[in-house]
Amino acid sequence: MTLILIGDGEHARVVAEAASSVLACLARDQEAGIAALRQHHPDARFHLALGDNRIRIAAANRHALLPWQNVVHPRAWISPSARLGNGVFVGANAVIQAGAVIGDHVIINTAAVVEHDCRIGSGSHLAPGVVLGGGVEIADACLIGLGARVRDHCRIGSNATVGMGAVVVGMVEAGTTVIGIPAGVRP
Repeated sequence: MTLILIGDGEHARVVAEAASSVLACLARDQEAGIAALRQHHPDARFHLALGDNRIRIAAANRHALLPWQNVVHPRAWISPSARLGNGVFVGANAVIQAGAVIGDHVIINTAAVVEHDCRIGSGSHLAPGVVLGGGVEIADACLIGLGARVRDHCRIGSNATVGMGAVVVGMVEAGTTVIGIPAGVRP
């Protein structure tokens, strides 16, 4: 399989090292390059190696018809009953447990833990070391910061941000940013 990465920054380096083989790594705005590679490699698959949620979601919408490939680091573990969408990245030592459902173009970064029956919406990003308890629901386009924890059965609304090291023990409204222990909206 031929893999082409769209993105040429720091996250793209991580994805490239996790992938078994990469033909090319393109900047997100190289429309002509994407077209040329598709013409010369019609069976190629693509992955959005873009760490910023907004940029990754916009690129996914702009290139919706490309054939997307998941990239899973060889040291990650994914339950056979978990379901991954298209274009998902799963980093080294990440764990995705039974019954979890991961949306399209999600990043499950290094050593993140997604416990049983979690649902992660499209375009979301779990930073390194995030731990989700069982049954957590994360809507689309959320960012869960480095080392954050989310208690079982909590729900995080779309476009929400959970700050680094925060501990979520309740619901997080769409579009809000929460920080601290317990996590809350701070002035």
